[in-house]
Amino acid sequence: MKKHILLVDNDKHELDYFLDALKEVPEEDGFKCTYVNSAIEAAELLKTLVPHFIFIDKAFHPGEIMIILQSIKEEMRLCEVKIFLYTTTHEEPEELFSSYGVKGCVKKARSSDKLSKRLTTCLSA
Repeated sequence: MKKHILLVDNDKHELDYFLDALKEVPEEDGFKCTYVNSAIEAAELLKTLVPHFIFIDKAFHPGEIMIILQSIKEEMRLCEVKIFLYTTTHEEPEELFSSYGVKGCVKKARSSDKLSKRLTTCLSA
């Protein structure tokens, strides 16, 4: 069964980089990726979707990120979802985000090779 990823990013071009990198991540059955470009869309989609992983663009306002994290916290069926912030800088998530289950940050990359190595680490955990 393919592992399902939700990518929440307001830059549609990031989806292309993300999908190219995913092709290089070793996984027996591969991955399925769903993309939304807003916190509201993500919260709405999470009412019916249970992905394995969620990557949220850190460029969103913290309040928007909290909309998504609160949606996840309110749904027991989402308690196993692994959440990462997707960012242009290498940093750790703020303590508030960590308290909502954010596992860490993944630095964006324009090279699918670099990004696939970063994703491999997250997706194999």
